[in-house]
Order: sequence, then C-alpha cells, then structure tokens
Amino acid sequence: MKRAFLALALSLTVLSRAGAVCLDQKGLDGILKANVDAEGFVDYDAIRVNKGGDLLEYLAFLEDTDLSHCTEAEKTAFWINGYNAHMIRLILARPQMKIMSEDFKLFGEKFKIARRDLSLNDIEHRVLRGKKGGPVAGLSPANFDPRIHFALVWGAFDSPRLLNHAYNPNTLEDQLQAAAVNFANTPKYVRVENDKILLPSMLKWYADDFQPLGGVATYLAALTDVAHRQDEKVVDEKLAAPEFPANADFHFDWTVNSKINKRK
Repeated sequence: MKRAFLALALSLTVLSRAGAVCLDQKGLDGILKANVDAEGFVDYDAIRVNKGGDLLEYLAFLEDTDLSHCTEAEKTAFWINGYNAHMIRLILARPQMKIMSEDFKLFGEKFKIARRDLSLNDIEHRVLRGKKGGPVAGLSPANFDPRIHFALVWGAFDSPRLLNHAYNPNTLEDQLQAAAVNFANTPKYVRVENDKILLPSMLKWYADDFQPLGGVATYLAALTDVAHRQDEKVVDEKLAAPEFPANADFHFDWTVNSKINKRK
C-alpha cells in the first residue's frame, strides 16, 4: 500500500513540475524588464553583463523542458518566449552586426530547445505555423494563431515591438491582442504617405495566414482606434479600398533593434 501511495505521489509531483515548468518565465521576465525600453529597443551590452538575469541560464532551462503536459496556451507562450530569447542570444553573438540582413543564416542555426534541435525558422514556420514540414507532434499548439506574427521579434527595427516582459500563458490572449492592437495603431508600422498606405513587408509575406481573420486589410482596420491614432479614418479608407494591396507600399527596415541604433 505504501509503495502504491509513494508511486502515486511521485507521479503527481512529476506532473505538477512538468506543468509548472511551462509557466516559469521569470528568468526571461527579469532580463526584458531590465534591458528593453517602452518602444522595444534592446540594450544588448547590458544583457551581455547579465543585467536583470543570466540569459544563457534561462536558455539552458529551455533545453530540457518537457511540453507533453503543457496546455495550448503554455506551449504558445513557451515558443514565443523561446524564439525571442534565442534571437537576443544570436544577436549578442554578432556584436558587429548592424543590419540583420548581414547574416540571415542565423535564422537557420540549430540549438537545443524542448529536447529537440531546432532553429528560429523551425519554431516560427514548423512548430507555430505548421508549415514547411510542421506541425511538430508534441510541440506544436493544436491551432495556429496569426497574432503570433505580432509577438515574434526578428531583432529588426520593423519587427513587432519586443515587450519588456515575457509572454505568460495565463494572460496570453490579452497579450496577443494588445500586441496586434499596438501594431495596427503605431504609425511606424501602419501609416499613409503620398496617398499610399505603408505597411511592413511581413504582412505581404504572411498574407495567407490572415485569411481566416478576413485578410490583412480587414483585420488591421478592425484594430485601428481613433483613441490611439488621429488618422484612423484615412488609414481605414486605404485599407478598405478595392485596389488593396495595389495601393500599398511594403517595406522592412532590417536595422538591428539595439538602443545604440535607435533614431532620435
């Protein structure tokens, strides 16, 4: 009887730890709070000297994380945080790099995470989007959420804003929605100039991902808010124009999102 009880207790403990490990993003949270400003620019030199916590220690924690007992929200938050943290690491390893396009190979560089050898491309396209050989059994969330495109940060100026805190599965829905709303209402990403609507190229590259939400234009127009941008009406008119996306200019600034490169 005692053996059976101990076995059951051990089993419950293991399950509890497995679930808890999915939620533990405190290591990354401290690093982001200490080194990322309100606009998403990163103080890479401060991270290099462990301000706010040890990034490599956090990444080592991710290496052997078992996702088998994690909820869908926990998996999604895990992969977003893991992607963004490894992107920071890869940029730190290239201190002379000013523009991400100097070394696009970093997106395919393999590293250990969740007991698998994966790359940033694998996480984004296979694990989260379910494309290019995905989804990955045991790792991928059951359903793809296009809003991850506003959460995964490619380390560039025109990437979505890097939050100064980690994504948390308990508040993931609110965080993803806030990231999408911020994107749609930030002139850096969405604005009208010379009678054209300017949008980041990622919205063109991943346009098909937004079809379940009505398409890029319809989705962005649903997110714009006059309380956040005075030009909401002008922006919405361009998004609703029948010639969209022919009336759009797509662009992408690959300058590294370092505070050092931040424009005044």
